[in-house]
Formats: sequence, C-alpha cells, structure tokens
Amino acid sequence: MIGREIEWVKKDKDFLEVFLRYEVEGVGPKLTKEILNHFDTLEDIKKNKNTLTQIDKIGSKKAEKIIGSISELDYKQVLQDFIPNFVKVKRKSLIPNSKDVVDEAFRNIGLLGKRHLFSIEEGVESVSECLNKAELPAELKKRYEKIGRKFSKNVSLSTKEKSKSWILKDKERKHSYSIKREKESLNIYEKRKAQKSPEKVQKDFNGYLWRAFKETLKVLEKYEDRIYLQTLKKIPDIDPQSIDDALRIFREHENNLLGMKKALKSVLPKWHDYFWKIFQSKSQSRKVRGGTDWEYQLATLLEIFDLSFEKHKKKYRMDFMLPNQDYFQEFVRGCQNVSVLFLFLCTLLLFADLPVQWQKQPFCSFRETPHSTKVQFSPARLEKHQQTPTYQE
Repeated sequence: MIGREIEWVKKDKDFLEVFLRYEVEGVGPKLTKEILNHFDTLEDIKKNKNTLTQIDKIGSKKAEKIIGSISELDYKQVLQDFIPNFVKVKRKSLIPNSKDVVDEAFRNIGLLGKRHLFSIEEGVESVSECLNKAELPAELKKRYEKIGRKFSKNVSLSTKEKSKSWILKDKERKHSYSIKREKESLNIYEKRKAQKSPEKVQKDFNGYLWRAFKETLKVLEKYEDRIYLQTLKKIPDIDPQSIDDALRIFREHENNLLGMKKALKSVLPKWHDYFWKIFQSKSQSRKVRGGTDWEYQLATLLEIFDLSFEKHKKKYRMDFMLPNQDYFQEFVRGCQNVSVLFLFLCTLLLFADLPVQWQKQPFCSFRETPHSTKVQFSPARLEKHQQTPTYQE
C-alpha cells in the first residue's frame, strides 16, 4: 500500500513542487518555479535528465543533487515494498515468535511511512535489528542486503551504540558545564560581597557617593534629552504660520545675517509658551525622577555603611532622608551624625551644575569618633560654608 502511495505521488505536480523546495538542498522557490515550467512530475525529470541542465542557474552539480534525491526516493520505495513481502514470507515460517518480530518491524517502519513519506529512515535501524533476530530465506536476505547497501549510501544512520555514547558524552558535558557555572557564580558572589562590605564602603565612601551621583545624572539626562528633542521637533508642526512669517522676514532683507536675526526675534516670542511648558516639564521630571533615583542610591549606601535612617515618603517622591530617632537618643550628648541639612544638600546638588574643580576633589568624607560619625566636607565646600552643619536636639 505504501509503495502504491509513492508511485501515485510521483505522478503529481504538487508533490514535485514540495519535493524540490523542501527535500533538495540548494533549490529555493524561484528555482522550483523554473523547473515546474519544464517538468510536471518526477518521472518527467528522470526521463529527460539532459533538459534539466539546460535550465538557467542549474549547473551539473545541482542537477546531480536533484537526480540523486529522486533516486533516494526510489530506494525508499523499494524498501517499503520489501517490508510487506517480508511479512508474508515470515508469517509462513515456523520460527517461534516470528509474527511478533515482523509486526514490530512493520510497526516501526510502515506506520512511520504512512504518517510522513520522508520519515521512513527513522525506523530503518530498529527494522534491521528485528530482521537480524529472525532467520531469513537466502533470496530475501540477499535482496535486503542489497537494498540496505544502496539505502545507507543516501541516508546517514547512526547505530544505537553511537547514540548511547553521544548521550553519555552530552550528559558529561552538561554536568561539567553546570559545575563550571556554579563555581563562576560563587566567585562572582564572593567578589561582590567583598566589594559591598561595610569596611569597603567606609573606606571608599567618597568614590561610591560620587559615582552614584554621576550615574543618576546620566540616566536622567539620557531620558531628558530624548523627551526634549522629540518635543522641540513638534513645535514647527503645531505653529506653521510662525515659520512662514519668519521666512518672509528673512527674504525681505538683502543681508542674510540681519534677516536671520530678525526672523528669529519674530519666532521666539510666539513660541514662548511652548518653551515654557517644555522647560517646566523638564524641571519637574528632574525633581521627580532624579530626586528619587538619587535618594534610593544614597539609601543603599547608608544601609551598607550600617547607618540607621528613616525614609519619609510622599505621593510622588521621597523628599527627605532623616537619621533614625532611636539612633539619636542613644547618643544624645556627643552625637553629630549625618544631619538632615547635609542629606538635603546632597539632594539639591542633583539639581545644580557642579564646578569643574569639584570633580577632582572628594565630595565628602566620614570621620569616626568614639561617640558619633561626623560629616567632614571637602575644602572647596568649606570655603562656601564656614561651619559644618550639625544636628542639635
């Protein structure tokens, strides 16, 4: 039955199109269309091989591939015809359990062939094992061996031993890879843990603080630049009349520079409201986005530094970061801890343009005392603020 199905599809043009596109390497949709203009079925290609080489973009090598693929299909047909014949012969034999062996072989290869024409090779290995278990007549054995040799030239089949060894190697490879990944993850964890220890943060606090401040600005400015430029590009579309008036003023002057100046002076007052809304939006975004980002990073640094504090949140942002009240009560007399004013100034620095010379100096440093942690500002900061801000209960 299977052999008849193959014989039937060989005479079908739709099957030829599917076969060329998906079963022959190097033949795409365009080349398939060209071949279909000259041939209707696989049998036509087999009978007129010379015509195949005369088609554009088909050389001798590609023609050999197409003919080889058709021959492989013939081998599969012969193999499929052989299995039912083998079934008939084996059922007449007196070998014990021969029916079970034959049925298993037929089940492995026949049903696969019915389900999909080109999946027949999946069952060849199991069929070979079934056939080797039973005693074959000399004629059938010779025929089967001949078919097997031809079939093995066109279809690559791996033995079970090779499959088992490959699976074993694959398991070993995955196991070694997982061990390697665990070691790398552990090393990364230990390294990060060492970098974020209270001692490390206390030692390099100025650098951490300055880096957090700069990274916050980068994120904020990237967001603002994108929004700012997109909004500016939309203004000429909103008010095209202003552009037309400015262009008319520019053309009225023979001096291009003077005309440009007057044209700009006529446009800017008209766009004042648009600019005001854009800059106000930018300012609000800096207070909301930048302030929150900065304070979250500063809070993380203080947590690692083992400094207690309290977060006071509002609806849209965290305005202040206050030292913990219990922490103050423990050191009432000598406490000069991180003050509200200092943390508020840190937040304000986010909205101010820092002088270039400040970037080369420490932002601030912590000095340990027996009863407190005092904030000591950099010399550049002390020039403007004569006294260090302290908290008095």
